[in-house]
Amino acid sequence: MIAHPIPQAVDFILVGGGKAGCLLANRLAEGSEASFLVLESGKDLTDEPWITDLNALRGQFKSEELTWQLDSVSQEYGETAFKRDNVSLVTEATATKILLNPLEPGPLTATGVEVSFNGKTHSIAARKEVIISAGTFHTPKLLELSGIGGRSLLDSLEIPVVIESPGVGQNVQNHLMSVVSFELNEGIAIGEGGQTISLLALPDRQQQQDLFNEHEPVEPESKVSYEIVRKIFADKTEASASFLLAFMGMPNFATLVLMQTLPISRESCHIHSKDTNQSPRIDPNFFSNP
Repeated sequence: MIAHPIPQAVDFILVGGGKAGCLLANRLAEGSEASFLVLESGKDLTDEPWITDLNALRGQFKSEELTWQLDSVSQEYGETAFKRDNVSLVTEATATKILLNPLEPGPLTATGVEVSFNGKTHSIAARKEVIISAGTFHTPKLLELSGIGGRSLLDSLEIPVVIESPGVGQNVQNHLMSVVSFELNEGIAIGEGGQTISLLALPDRQQQQDLFNEHEPVEPESKVSYEIVRKIFADKTEASASFLLAFMGMPNFATLVLMQTLPISRESCHIHSKDTNQSPRIDPNFFSNP
């Protein structure tokens, strides 16, 4: 159900109404007497046909209203979750800080969330847990704004360090792809929707291992994943890239897509201001490792 106004306290707060947040809310609330609140910064688009009908989605890529930054409510899992009496949703509500209290003796514990809603700041208490599912980019933003992250970054922004965790916002993995579209010869009409996919491997495994040896990462947090990928690529049956041929849009056009399966380069995502309205700064770091 849609919750207005914002409640003062609930048992569980889930920050982010995307697939992860909606799925967690649905599963955790099933058969439970606890209360759950999902906070979503995007608008409630439940009744929009291009949200409920995936076939209508393609035409919205150029929508001026949507930013496509994971700020729209996901209806795939949310439809079931928000029918439950113990699950509430507040849209256009942006979490700006995790409220933390120390336990003596013991670690810090999250006791609630600070939220910007309708131009005002609200504090919502969580009687049991706070679950952050704000996505790849907004989760580290919220953690860093709350004082959880690398000390050097937080000190530079004059944010008190609550928990020093230099891995926050680091080691982001993205699959870089190259896309080429071309027109087919006259008389060849494939039709929309047909596609084929295959996996490709480098023929020279020794050259591949030499590249691994030459470009081993320095950062400790990257070395673990680096060694895992190295072992996978040592297997001759594993692929280093995937190849996709698709026919979409016009019937006489084809699109070729080549994408890495296990990229070594890692992105980072960090705040650059204490202003909660500022988007985080994303460094794709493409080709930092061949």
